[in-house]
Amino acid sequence: MSVLWLVCLGLVSGAGAGLLAGLIGIGGGIVIVPVMYYGLLSAGASADQAAHVAVATSLAAILLPQNDPYPARV
Repeated sequence: MSVLWLVCLGLVSGAGAGLLAGLIGIGGGIVIVPVMYYGLLSAGASADQAAHVAVATSLAAILLPQNDPYPARV
């Protein structure tokens, strides 16, 4: 599996997650985490490692907006 394939997979899944979030209002993690999991499995990672990396990446993406101070948004 090439890096280009993984990048294309990320772009397509990100576009799909954005489309579903805009049309239906669901969170992007419903699309991104399973795609990342199966992408890592096909890249040769074990099932345990793939699950940990997919969930940890999703949680790490939440940390940046979460650390935004509340008074700055008011």
